[in-house]
Amino acid sequence: MRYPFIKLPRKVELALFLIQAELKTRKFFNGLHNVGLDDCDYQCNFNALIADCIGFDDHRDEDFSRFDEILEKYSDKIEPDNESLMKQVMNAYVELVLEKKNQQAASNRQ
Repeated sequence: MRYPFIKLPRKVELALFLIQAELKTRKFFNGLHNVGLDDCDYQCNFNALIADCIGFDDHRDEDFSRFDEILEKYSDKIEPDNESLMKQVMNAYVELVLEKKNQQAASNRQ
């Protein structure tokens, strides 16, 4: 199935790129962990950059914990094809944006 190309804002494009890299990295290192290869110091972590691109206001532990859960959930769903990867990237992006809005609404109520 072919979709028409659309131009995305730079911040969104960068966020999608970073989410893609993060999901692939997590999938790879989770696979290594599953076969008994642990304690690798070379795993990249793009969480802070992704949070900044999406516009998370603060870096509280509770927020990053939820943020991390979302990325982990979608990295587990990746299949070894580009379509699956891009689908999970978009799903993760949408859920992260919704989480940001929920957090903003909660902080406005306080």
